[in-house]
Amino acid sequence: MILLDLLKLFVDQDTKLIPLQLSKIIRHCNTVSFWHKGSETVAGAFGRQALPMCWDYPEYNPLSPFAGGLQDSLDDFAEAAKQISVSSLSVGQVHNADATETPLPDGSVSVWFTDPPYYDAIAYADLSDFFLVWLKRVMRDQSLLCDIFDPATGFRPRKERLYRTPGGCRAGFLKIKCFYETVMARSFAEGKRILNTDGIGCIVFAHKTTEGWEALLTGIINGGLIVTSSWPIATERGARLLAR
Repeated sequence: MILLDLLKLFVDQDTKLIPLQLSKIIRHCNTVSFWHKGSETVAGAFGRQALPMCWDYPEYNPLSPFAGGLQDSLDDFAEAAKQISVSSLSVGQVHNADATETPLPDGSVSVWFTDPPYYDAIAYADLSDFFLVWLKRVMRDQSLLCDIFDPATGFRPRKERLYRTPGGCRAGFLKIKCFYETVMARSFAEGKRILNTDGIGCIVFAHKTTEGWEALLTGIINGGLIVTSSWPIATERGARLLAR
């Protein structure tokens, strides 16, 4: 009830709780968070890119000074804003578009860098809805809090999202292996189109199975790209990979 009362206070006073701050708070204030013995505090629900089952959970006080608390979340947000503020010194453009239909002209870029969906490893839309239902309560008039390709859904993209669903189907949308490979190939072909003749593309991908890697490579080949080299990289901070 503390979180609900806190949220109601911000809404009633016609103020806006910083979205990133709220997202960090609710990451700890939920029924799938757990007690972390090492730091003697409540660990957030997303130790990995999934929401695992939790048989019991500690009730977190959002007014506490620890990670996930109101002040700690605000401090983290302020520090991040400070570090990225230097970006205002450079000029850039951001487009919200389908990866298979970018607004860039042919041969217009020297570097094409992409981090595509990891086959069936992460259900991005489902996980983002965990935060979306809360953000909509404090950002009622924000038009970006919906599927830009299908606004009527009220949630994150489902129909066109590039994700191979277990069993092949979810919410009436077929997401079998060939769907992933076909759309991935279209995305890679689009990347090839906007690259200039001396350009280079970089693809970041992670998966534990040969099936996932095969699907990625099929998309690369069918998209007309040629793999010239590969590098193994570690992308996760050790403290995030918490054991329950």
